[in-house]
Amino acid sequence: MSGLIRLLTAGISILLVTFAVNAEVYKVIDENGNVTYTNKKAETKSNTAPVELGPIQTIPAPKITPSKTKPRTKAETFYKSIEITYPLEQETYQNPESIAVTLKSTPPLGPGHRYRLSINGKTFNEGKTPQFVMDYPDRGSYTIKAEILNAKGKSLISSSPRTIFVHRSRVNAPKPQSK
Repeated sequence: MSGLIRLLTAGISILLVTFAVNAEVYKVIDENGNVTYTNKKAETKSNTAPVELGPIQTIPAPKITPSKTKPRTKAETFYKSIEITYPLEQETYQNPESIAVTLKSTPPLGPGHRYRLSINGKTFNEGKTPQFVMDYPDRGSYTIKAEILNAKGKSLISSSPRTIFVHRSRVNAPKPQSK
């Protein structure tokens, strides 16, 4: 029954569109010289003239090509966030022997995945634990960024970069000797 109703509705819609396309259009000029186009004849013929319309212009739709990117797998969309929890943004260290970097991912690291820590755009270290240590860093600024990699080494998510500063009291200070 609902199929019949749909068919009747579609048929009536097509008829209405056909009548609308074939409707007459008139150019009406009022007593002030204003021009109006309408589908109704004016009461006096002297200021109404039918308008000849040409064929309806149609433009073909552009061809849409399907995307060539592969849909992401469940594992690739698994992580909601990764952030550097320590050190703090713009933190300054005076003569540090080491700086600990701590990460937090939501959810925690999955099987086969690992963390990668980059410093100034270069890979510093990779590992399964969310802690890394920078031993006796030279003076200067460091931009730290963390990523989670899958088993093939593809980056799944990355943190916002964090900048820290290291100050040394002497430029030529010797590095401490190993004990």
